[in-house]
Amino acid sequence: MQITTRRLRLPPALAAACIAVCAAGTPSAGLQALEWAAATNGTDVSWADANRYCAALVDAGHDDWRLPTLAELEWLYSTVPADATRLAQATCCLWSSTTLAEFPDPSGSATGAAPAQYYWGLLLDGGIRYYSNRVFTDGQSLCVRTPAGAAHQ
Repeated sequence: MQITTRRLRLPPALAAACIAVCAAGTPSAGLQALEWAAATNGTDVSWADANRYCAALVDAGHDDWRLPTLAELEWLYSTVPADATRLAQATCCLWSSTTLAEFPDPSGSATGAAPAQYYWGLLLDGGIRYYSNRVFTDGQSLCVRTPAGAAHQ
């Protein structure tokens, strides 16, 4: 399966905003170089399907798209609130590549399966973190890629 969409680079004003945010001690300046897909996959899917969607995405000769980390989604939400609001009208939630094993729930809540079976996502209405079992259709995929020379967060 080959899926094609257009790339979305952050405009210079938003890249500058990222530099200010990053200088304040939030994720590093490498986030400003990320390229985001212009749209999600369009429907809620399981984590595995979201991951496959990004892995199959081809755009302008690039086939290195991936699901973003939770930190990257939170950065996008905090840096580009208008885009997050626009996305929230089309979807509730976005999957990340971050597992509950990698980033444990700060509340210490127990899960019904091993933490590696759960992935974090972001509720776009409010920028709230959530996690769900990878088999549930609890989010969409918004793919990202790290251009050559940029650091992956």
